[in-house]
Amino acid sequence: MFLALRLAAVAELHAERVAAGEQALPLVLDDILMTFDEERTASALQVLAHLALGLQVIIFTHHQFVADAATERDWATVSRLPAPSPIDVRIDGEQLRARLQGIA
Repeated sequence: MFLALRLAAVAELHAERVAAGEQALPLVLDDILMTFDEERTASALQVLAHLALGLQVIIFTHHQFVADAATERDWATVSRLPAPSPIDVRIDGEQLRARLQGIA
């Protein structure tokens, strides 16, 4: 329910901006579907696709099932980032500060 109300508010704000001759703003969402099951994820993606007809919708997630669900839709573009490199735990705090000061 919360997501539906928020998306309705976004749609209303978008309509007001367009009517006033202002540029559309992108909608950036971070892990909004992480607690959804497969059925709810599919439904939410459909709602977001409808919203994306008028503005750019960007969803960040680290959940594989959300990325997979979006990949199954022909209207979605899914970009996957490479896994981060491991942190070298052998560097102590003083060494790290010295490295960072050398960059600045």
